Amino acid sequence: MRTSIFVVSLLLVVAPLSGAGGQHIGSLQQGARIRVDPVRGKATTGLFSGTDSDSLRFRSSKSPARLTSLGLGDVQSVQVSGGRNRPLGALVNGLMGLGIGAAAGAVAGAAFHKESDCSSFICFNTSRSQDITFAALVFGPLGAVAGSMYGAVRGRERWEPVALR
Repeated sequence: MRTSIFVVSLLLVVAPLSGAGGQHIGSLQQGARIRVDPVRGKATTGLFSGTDSDSLRFRSSKSPARLTSLGLGDVQSVQVSGGRNRPLGALVNGLMGLGIGAAAGAVAGAAFHKESDCSSFICFNTSRSQDITFAALVFGPLGAVAGSMYGAVRGRERWEPVALR
């Protein structure tokens, strides 16, 4: 009995998240930002213009002056923009910046490593691995900060599925 209650509760929670009951292509406002994924070819973003019984019309972001029309049979999926999520953009780009900064620091640490003869008054006798680690630990957080700032300004676009029929 407890298992069946759990399964029914889980279905009631998951069903709305799965796209059931989402927007329908006919309910989109003209000018809404959409992403069209055709059966063949690459996904295209643009502005929704309208539909009729068998086709979808939109203005591509690459050539907004031209109206593109695709048959509904040639469209695999359509998604509408839900706006930009700035915190998610900051997180994702911050993590990418951390990785890129650490990798660039490691390469720089390896490239600029110089063996020391310790003949001067101050001697920094470090190994190649210590230089690599130090540079990665310095440049990684710098990359994370730069990536987070970029991501917070730019945001990360959220896409919501749209039912075609």
